[in-house]
Amino acid sequence: MATIDYVTAMGAGSGINTTEVVDALVEAQRAPLQQSIDRLKTKADVQISAYGYVKSALTTLKEAFDALNDVSEVYDFAVSSSDSTVISGVADTDAIAGDYDVVVSTLATRSVWNSSVLSVADSSTSTGSGAFSITVGSSTVSVTTDTPDGIVDAINSAGLGLTAGLIDTGNGFVVTIASKYGAANEVSMSSSSGTLTLTQQSVAVDAALTVNGVSVAASSNTVVDAVPGVTLSLSKIGSATVTVSEETDTLETALRNLVAVYNSVDEIFDQLTSGADEEDAAVGSLATDSTFRSLKNSIRTILTTPSSTASGNINYLSDIGLQFQLDGSLVINETRFEAALAGEYENIVQALTAGTDDQTVFGAANRGIAGDVSALLYNMLKSTGTISTVISGATSDLRDYETKLLDLDARMERVRERYITQFSAMQSLVDQMNSTRDYLKQQLDNLPFTSKD
Repeated sequence: MATIDYVTAMGAGSGINTTEVVDALVEAQRAPLQQSIDRLKTKADVQISAYGYVKSALTTLKEAFDALNDVSEVYDFAVSSSDSTVISGVADTDAIAGDYDVVVSTLATRSVWNSSVLSVADSSTSTGSGAFSITVGSSTVSVTTDTPDGIVDAINSAGLGLTAGLIDTGNGFVVTIASKYGAANEVSMSSSSGTLTLTQQSVAVDAALTVNGVSVAASSNTVVDAVPGVTLSLSKIGSATVTVSEETDTLETALRNLVAVYNSVDEIFDQLTSGADEEDAAVGSLATDSTFRSLKNSIRTILTTPSSTASGNINYLSDIGLQFQLDGSLVINETRFEAALAGEYENIVQALTAGTDDQTVFGAANRGIAGDVSALLYNMLKSTGTISTVISGATSDLRDYETKLLDLDARMERVRERYITQFSAMQSLVDQMNSTRDYLKQQLDNLPFTSKD
């Protein structure tokens, strides 16, 4: 700011622009203070933005590991049948790979009974057909109503596991009754004298089959665990070979996705610690941030640490074929990767998941590689974790800086008022001095000895 020679200005009798002078003096005091606050405010804004990128990136990385931390998400089997018209199947995670020779000799059936035609025009009309009783296992229920609708309702609500319905023949109604499948659900009927006749159409029997020569009986045509970990669906009598094989596609896809996501995160982290971008101040802003450096090191350390549930030849991610490069990126050694999937499938799943489902991030249990990384990332991302703490702290700082700016405005306004008061007093004094000067000059000019020449 240029120096104003107030003494010369007043001595020359020139006017002073008090507003400009006060503005200059106030700005001279405000500028360094506001610059300091603005610099801190910008730093907090950039920190919030940068850690927002970090939070988003790590959330995506956690999702990639979450897709690998439960057995049911990665351990899969395919079931095929040499004759799917005879038998088919679906495997769960307890399946055991292999070929199973299955012979179906009997399909499970249910007990089906039909009544004689109840010759009434309306299903709610009494038929006078007489009462009857139904027995399933050790339970017996008597049906005393004699309207078609009433008979059906009584059977369906009897709690015997029976399903009754009406068939309209055009000449009346037939009550049809069916049990569940299997010998234990065989139905017996007895009726009192009357017009109602009940005829059995089929007998409830169990399914009979052999698996690798071992006899198996089942109460339905859906047979569980005759082949370990497989639910078989029987369609007709015959034979077929059921093949259970490890299905690695789901695991392979999840691992490849993990590599892609990790490298994307690593690229974002590199941008936050190096370079500069005029359009994004977050670029390079965390180069000296010790909290961020510690966070990165924690992730890298856990990814290169042996699995807490190592199995067989699978101890590290590198044993699966996922290897770190010198630049920090993750690559897949395809030869090792394919060999591990083919020969170490169960061990990979164990090393990643600890052989568990529905893992929790709480507690100190061993969770495998994926579970342990997921828990670490959860602790970083939670509301009281590292990232949220940094963002919360920077946000709080921003509020403080805004308050300081308001305080600075108020303080500078008081300074302005003081200067205006001082300069007003000075201007008044100068005006008085100028008035006195003019008066004395006039008096001197009027003296008789004052020369007019």
